[in-house]
This record gives sequence, C-alpha cells and structure tokens, in this order.
Amino acid sequence: MSELIITAFPTEAAAMAARDALVGLQLAAKTELEDVILVIRRAEGEITLEQAAWKATGKPLGDGRWGLLIGSLFLDERDPKKQRNRGLAALFRRTGLDLDFIRDVSGALVSGGAAVGMRIRALPPKTVIARLASLDVPGRVMRATLSAEVEAELETLCDVIPDFSAALSDQDA
Repeated sequence: MSELIITAFPTEAAAMAARDALVGLQLAAKTELEDVILVIRRAEGEITLEQAAWKATGKPLGDGRWGLLIGSLFLDERDPKKQRNRGLAALFRRTGLDLDFIRDVSGALVSGGAAVGMRIRALPPKTVIARLASLDVPGRVMRATLSAEVEAELETLCDVIPDFSAALSDQDA
C-alpha cells in the first residue's frame, strides 16, 4: 500500500522548492528514493514534466515510471465521467484510482503554475505533508491512498501511457 501526494502551487518557483524539499526529506530519512515529478503549466497552456534526477548521473530518482504516471494525470483535463472510457483520465479511472482525485489533479494547474508529485511508500505521509506545510508558499495538497490492487493496475498503466499519449498526439495532428 502506498499514497500519491500531489501539491499544486501558483508558481513554478514554489513547486521547485517543494520538489527540492521532498528530495531532501528522502535523503535525510535514508529511504529508498521515490520519483519526484515537477509538472509545469506554461502561460501559453503547454504542460511540461521535469523528473528529479541525480546530478552526477542525470538518471531519474526512483526509476522515472511513477513520475511519468503522475505527470500524465495532468495531461487530460476532460471529465473522465463524461468521456465514456476515452482519454487518459478514463484510463486512470479504470485502474480504480479515486475519481475525485483524478478530477482535482487534472484541473489543479493554473496558467504559470506548477505541481510536484510523488508516490510515498517508505516515508510516513504525515511527515511529507508536514514538510510541504512548512514551505514559504503553501500549496494545495491532493492525496490518494492506493490499495495493492490499484497500485498493481497503475504499474501496468505505466507500460501503456507512452504509446497511448503518442496515439493521442497523432490524432490531434
């Protein structure tokens, strides 16, 4: 069992500070490092994902899979209930991920804003939330507890998202 914790901020700088704090928290606790993803909505609406990486190697913390998965929650702003099983949000809904969480996350980024997200397994969620609350700029925290079944379904979805996203891009062209 684990948790997804995603925090939306009004600015990219605030989200970057949160990302750095979460990486530091993991390093200080000497736990297995989890992916930490920064999701940025540029003023023109473009969404970019920046995976936290080791400076020495350039490789992502964790393995990058959960960062991509979390970042993908922001890529489809359509209501999954109205999409009749179409789109990324509908894929997340089919895994058993909480529908309100999917809606909250997909609509959380304002123009010029950013979010930071990670899956929590080794750290107590209270510790992560307390660290986020201690930052200079508060963010909007969204959480989802993942059962073993939902986590397994999301792991499977990690393998599908890159191909699915490419197919959506081809349709939009």
